[in-house]
Amino acid sequence: MDRGLSRRQVIAAARTLALGAILAPVSAPIAQPRRFRDDPFTLGVASGEPASDGFVIWTRFAPDPLNGGGLPPEAVPVQWEIATDERMRTVLQKGSATAHPELAHSVHVEVVGLEPDRPYWYRFTAGGQASPIGRSRTFPGRGAPADRLRLAWASCQHYGAGHFTPYRHLAADEIDLVLHLGDYVYAYARDDQVRPHPANAVTLEEYRNLHALYRTDADLQAAHAAFPWAVTWDDNDVENDYAGEHSAYAASTADFVRQRAAAYQAYYEHMPLRPGALQADGGVRLHRTLQFGDLAQLTLLDNRQFRDDQPCQTATKKAGRIVHDCAERLSGDRTMLGWEQEASLFGHLREPTGHWRVIAQQQLMASTVARDRAGRETAWSDGWDGYAATRDRLFGLIEDVRLDNVVVLSGDVHQYWATELRRDFMADGAPALATEFVTTSITSPTSDWPKHFRDRPYVSFVDWRYRGYARAEITPQQWRTDFRAVRSVSEPTAEAFTLASFTVDSGKAGAQAT
Repeated sequence: MDRGLSRRQVIAAARTLALGAILAPVSAPIAQPRRFRDDPFTLGVASGEPASDGFVIWTRFAPDPLNGGGLPPEAVPVQWEIATDERMRTVLQKGSATAHPELAHSVHVEVVGLEPDRPYWYRFTAGGQASPIGRSRTFPGRGAPADRLRLAWASCQHYGAGHFTPYRHLAADEIDLVLHLGDYVYAYARDDQVRPHPANAVTLEEYRNLHALYRTDADLQAAHAAFPWAVTWDDNDVENDYAGEHSAYAASTADFVRQRAAAYQAYYEHMPLRPGALQADGGVRLHRTLQFGDLAQLTLLDNRQFRDDQPCQTATKKAGRIVHDCAERLSGDRTMLGWEQEASLFGHLREPTGHWRVIAQQQLMASTVARDRAGRETAWSDGWDGYAATRDRLFGLIEDVRLDNVVVLSGDVHQYWATELRRDFMADGAPALATEFVTTSITSPTSDWPKHFRDRPYVSFVDWRYRGYARAEITPQQWRTDFRAVRSVSEPTAEAFTLASFTVDSGKAGAQAT
């Protein structure tokens, strides 16, 4: 590397190299219509980003999914249909799109012009073959009366750690929207794997094959086909504990910027995101707000792409870790969300447009700061405790504006939690400003470290024994959360059960066990 170049110049150069092929004008020839020798819809279908007049529908053509897709570098024409019935007899809309090799032959169609607050069905056809039929739905219009919303949220699904058994049960549930809160894939293998999983992903081809492996799972495909999804990522979708443009493992910043751009592109290619979500600078726009009538305003956050590096790092310790008496984590100059995203979130909260204000994001927001045997303050640097000023600014806004009915949905820690979010977690009698519900992992294992926090006054519930998902039924009067667990992820047909249920009454923060 030329030592005369600044760090910013190095990053810019790496982005240019990584994105030159991605964002160059599409020039691949369009294949003549022909029949596929093998099924091109091996990765299923999905929908997402529901609005009052439409949603996004997705598929990717991949007759040989684990080996780059198996198609020549030609653009593939595809047709799509939207119907009012599950047998596709009454087709309301149809159109054509093109699956480009530069984007792994993925298709992102933004459907508009539909009626609000109702289900629709969709499918794709190409090369004489039809895709599975998927079901999606539109939301009630902004401000329109809405009396019920059914959400589910999930995170952390290492393919090698077990079967996606929770999705088998989620697909049979009654849900309006699924939120995925990160670690959709894991860019590394495990030693104790139930299913084969590739080693570390670094290149675009490796990330594409990794996503394709996960997408071949029948239970995950069923859950995608059953409901619209809204997604955001976490660290393992790229690299464990990365922070913004900072890696704990890459040989250089430029190397990691290229790796991150590859991971981001593969993520976009495999998610039902809007066509404009992939940005010219190599990022993906994941911070957005969905509106469900007058009932709920749902804001999804991205706390990886723009964050500052973890606090109190050393030359040899650059990933997330337990830090001791770390003053840097309290600095007001640091941000977990990036200043632009933080300002946007605060703007939405200052002018709420729903009875419930839902913040869906990756990591446990409640504090786990403790004291060790030597009396030192200990904190996990990669979580919200490592960026305490961002959390304090958020809670300060909620307090100052006197916002009620704020519910935070989280993942990452592989445990179920129900917490009260307070400005001062340790002060006796500190008021609850919001309620947090954390889902466990789909498959990724955990340990029993949360047992040390069960008796804290702001922790209503914590359990680390099971894998599963969470769901909620929301009305103007009450929020109800069910923690749905499965007996085992070693068995794909293991039964599911409700581990615990909690309600939040409108106007009163804090979860009550039912």
